[in-house]
Amino acid sequence: MDSQPVEPVSYICGDCGQENTLKPGDVIQCRECGYRILYKKRTRRSEQCYPVLKLVGGRVELVKSCSMKLVDS
Repeated sequence: MDSQPVEPVSYICGDCGQENTLKPGDVIQCRECGYRILYKKRTRRSEQCYPVLKLVGGRVELVKSCSMKLVDS
């Protein structure tokens, strides 16, 4: 069985604001100040679907389901 390498995920320390990268199994703790509350950074791209609904004769119909790409600025 081939296991793909796991990419580290970026987190921001809730106390000092330092960026930390963690892999599965790492201790959840800031490497700079030791604070144990870290917030996950937003990913660069995220895909979300929002349904478009229309009211027709007292009924709600699905017009389309669209896909949007969100990018952090």
